[in-house]
Amino acid sequence: MEPFGISYRPGEFQNPKCERCEQEIKTGEKLVMDRKTIHKGCFKCAICDKILEHGSSGLDNGLAKYGPIWLCRQHLLLDPTTKEQMVAQKGFKQRGAKKK
Repeated sequence: MEPFGISYRPGEFQNPKCERCEQEIKTGEKLVMDRKTIHKGCFKCAICDKILEHGSSGLDNGLAKYGPIWLCRQHLLLDPTTKEQMVAQKGFKQRGAKKK
């Protein structure tokens, strides 16, 4: 009998997946920003790769089709069309888009 009547099956409790890169987050790598669970290393500007800090960046909801995208202050100020072009040039793919 399990203590306190609690039982679980192997593999039942898994590490969460990063909402940015979609890979498993191991212990000690987890960061929650803007209600999104990500790797600490994934909290960087999607355009210039600058490591971000709370308050020095923003989640750009206009680019949500690429998943959660954070930008540094400099790149947040760009117009939406330019931001989308730059994010696409960096290799970000639209989530849910059909693969060719």
